[in-house]
Amino acid sequence: MPRVTVEGVGTFSVPAGKRLVNALTDECDLDQLHVCGGNARCGTCRVTILGGTAGAMRAPEASGLRSCGLADRPGVRLACQITCDADMVVRAESRLGGSGRLDPGPRPADVICHDFPGEGELDPVREVETFRIVKWLTSPTDGGGAADEPLYRPILRSPVPVLTVLDDGSMDVGEEIRIRKSPFVIGRSSGDLTLPNDPTVSKEHAEIRLVETRGIRHWRLNNLDSTNGTFVRVNQASCYVDTILIIGSRRYRLEGAFQQPGGAVNRAEDGTLLLPWPSLVDSSGSPDARKYAIRKPMVKIGGMDGGGDIELDDPLVAKQHATLHRDSHGVWQVRAGQTRNGVWANIHSADLTSYCYFQCGEQRFRFMIP
Repeated sequence: MPRVTVEGVGTFSVPAGKRLVNALTDECDLDQLHVCGGNARCGTCRVTILGGTAGAMRAPEASGLRSCGLADRPGVRLACQITCDADMVVRAESRLGGSGRLDPGPRPADVICHDFPGEGELDPVREVETFRIVKWLTSPTDGGGAADEPLYRPILRSPVPVLTVLDDGSMDVGEEIRIRKSPFVIGRSSGDLTLPNDPTVSKEHAEIRLVETRGIRHWRLNNLDSTNGTFVRVNQASCYVDTILIIGSRRYRLEGAFQQPGGAVNRAEDGTLLLPWPSLVDSSGSPDARKYAIRKPMVKIGGMDGGGDIELDDPLVAKQHATLHRDSHGVWQVRAGQTRNGVWANIHSADLTSYCYFQCGEQRFRFMIP
């Protein structure tokens, strides 16, 4: 098996042929960003190759580096376009921690698609001209053509986000809506987007608002005192007394007197934390709701027979779905594992970044900034 050495982290054996971006997440346990889902568009999976063999650079990667302004940086490559076929030494350049994002982005597919399909392979319902235009825009040219020339973007106005009302059972397909006004209100019977088929959505449930902080404009999601709350998909989050977590098909909260973020920490003379233990409580209102006592500083949450400290009888819960741990300040943190359905936390307000997900009632959304 090839070995990947990550500067400052360690050396890891990875399956031959695996995409480097997935190996950094799975085998190296890094919070590696991959905002565009491995399509060589966002540049957030970038690494610097310090040694070893990373393979030849293909056209999609070269085009992606140029469009992100990274082509002139020595050794910089896109981890989503590299397969682990030999030993290599890399420096992780773009991590979730400190990025301000809620999650690292959609998981890239296991196989890299290096080439565009031939016209005979196109989906018959898709317009052939669309393919030809995309191929022209992303193919390198000899005379300083399209590949060397960035596409036009507006300067005086903010980018127009794309809100996808996700189809049931999907995290990437749905009804796309361009947000060109602020605030943009989501509700059951009132607002700019109404969801009359979902009784768990309040009349005016949440809003997306363009705000300015220190001269920088960004989009913010605000809960509008909805009955059932507004949730965002998180990679890691602190647990407050009113925090509710969606894990699988049910909602949970911590119950008991536990340390709140920003509160004074009680310690013994030897520095030991003097804190009571909480319980994880099923707050979904189900008649078979359970309470799980927490009696150690880190517990693993997963499905049945997954070897976790808390095993949930729920088909939507992965074997290693999440962990709860108490940090050095006594605050409980939840961290998502490798799961398709994710971990979701309720919010009063949260800044939105590209490729983040949120939920109102039982409707899930994807927010993307082109």
